[in-house]
Amino acid sequence: MAERSDKERTTLNLTPIKDRIEQLRPDSAWKALSLSKKVLLLLEEHLDLLEQGDQPSAENTEATENLEQMGEFVKLLMGLRPRNGLSFAEIADITGLSSRQVEELYQLVESCRKQKQPHK
Repeated sequence: MAERSDKERTTLNLTPIKDRIEQLRPDSAWKALSLSKKVLLLLEEHLDLLEQGDQPSAENTEATENLEQMGEFVKLLMGLRPRNGLSFAEIADITGLSSRQVEELYQLVESCRKQKQPHK
């Protein structure tokens, strides 16, 4: 391991949070680490979390897309958008319903909307 110069080292007073750090984890591996190693590990873990937060995960992206699709489906049910481009199969996957149930729901809402419209 290469020696570090004094310019690369930082002195911190950890007295206010020392007990919190020491008691953070109950496992023996944690207790065996020096305080400085514990602090470095916590900083690295926190930095990893922050860096991951800057990049949308595949799970977050999928959840956002699902939410957008459900929003479009609700607009369709309310008569605020045309059906074209909206997949009932995707809505079925998101909701856990069958495609047939999604189609039936759409048809039910459409028939109710038609009954509410004033006759010309």
